[in-house]
Amino acid sequence: MGSKELLKEGLVLLVSGLAKEMEALKQHYRDKDWMAIGAFAHKWKGGASYCGARRFEQVCQELVIALQSKLFEEAEEFYQQLFKVTEATKAAAMQVVNSE
Repeated sequence: MGSKELLKEGLVLLVSGLAKEMEALKQHYRDKDWMAIGAFAHKWKGGASYCGARRFEQVCQELVIALQSKLFEEAEEFYQQLFKVTEATKAAAMQVVNSE
């Protein structure tokens, strides 16, 4: 398997995982379960790093740091950014997957 195919496979896994986990993340936010949100952000940071999604990785890292520091106002802002960046990341990943 070539590096291009491996990248596409990783991106497909990233997108499918994000799609499934977004609903759970929304519920954790409604419950204000910041520990669970932090666990998602930590997990996603690793996946983003693996796939080269730098902005997604950065927002996840900032959210994790804010939560570890108990800076919940900042965490709120990073959570909102995370949703925007997640949608942009999914769209960009699918564009790469669907390209020749």
